[in-house]
Amino acid sequence: MGPTGAGKSSFINTVLGTNRFKVGEGLGSETKSVQDELLQIDGRLVRLVDTPGFDDTNLTDTQVLEMIVTWMSVQYKQKTKFAVILYLRDITEFRMKGSDVTNVRMFRALCGTKGLENVVVVTTKWNLMADKMGVARGREEELQSDYLKLMLSSGAEYARHDGTSNSSRAILRKILRKNKAFYLDFQREIVDEGKRLSEIEAGRVLQEQLLELEEKHTANLQALSDELAQAHSEKMREALEEQRRTAAEAMENAKQQQRQLENTFSEKFAEQEKMFRKMLENLRGEYEEKLEKASDEEREKLLKQQAELERALKAADKGDSSLMWSVVS
Repeated sequence: MGPTGAGKSSFINTVLGTNRFKVGEGLGSETKSVQDELLQIDGRLVRLVDTPGFDDTNLTDTQVLEMIVTWMSVQYKQKTKFAVILYLRDITEFRMKGSDVTNVRMFRALCGTKGLENVVVVTTKWNLMADKMGVARGREEELQSDYLKLMLSSGAEYARHDGTSNSSRAILRKILRKNKAFYLDFQREIVDEGKRLSEIEAGRVLQEQLLELEEKHTANLQALSDELAQAHSEKMREALEEQRRTAAEAMENAKQQQRQLENTFSEKFAEQEKMFRKMLENLRGEYEEKLEKASDEEREKLLKQQAELERALKAADKGDSSLMWSVVS
């Protein structure tokens, strides 16, 4: 997880060794939904998960939160535990934006205080700072003493990623060696207690922000209406009317997001479970293709991996994914 542009999709691509997930090259976001891929690392079946950021250019924060909560709650239903949650931050970004603070607040609310012990904060794009290492280290110290301080003091670990496959896989191997799997509190709240998005901590944080936004838009609309009443030129009136329409749309968006926080999850669970079964079939197909092209030596190794894979996938087909761990970024 992390802000848009932090390198979440790129991190997973380096682990996979292929550009499976599309990476944004401009200011817009590329990840428009929760995406995942299965692979084996040192004999363990791991699911790598890519999530959109809360400051997404195409999705509202409520849509992003709903996507993440739905996906993670389905994993709880399927008994898939998390190995780690990665929070990525671009080391080349030197300015803190308001959306960065929002991102951290939402992330902490999703994880809960106890869940932060299972987080690894990863600063990315160190390879782009090779000729500015002094500046990058200074920025790193600033992040650790301010922006990331609460997460790190709550037990989160820290790592650097230099954009290479060796770097990303080393981070994952270090985590997997701990052999520690976990659930998050909100997963139990959504699945076992039937809570709505507005009733979990992350939903309450977002609702608070939306109410503040609504108040801001209400005041702005009133000010624009007052100006409009005193405007004399037609050109000025047209400009103010346009501003008022934009403000009204923004306020309606905030209200719509608040209504969305009251949604339930049953239909969305079914959609996610269907997508998961399709992913399992795709993975089986990939192994069959590899076996057809493999040498005798490679075939023996692949057959062993396939047997381990089938054991986990058959259990997953029955709704038990306890042999599979997820790494969320």
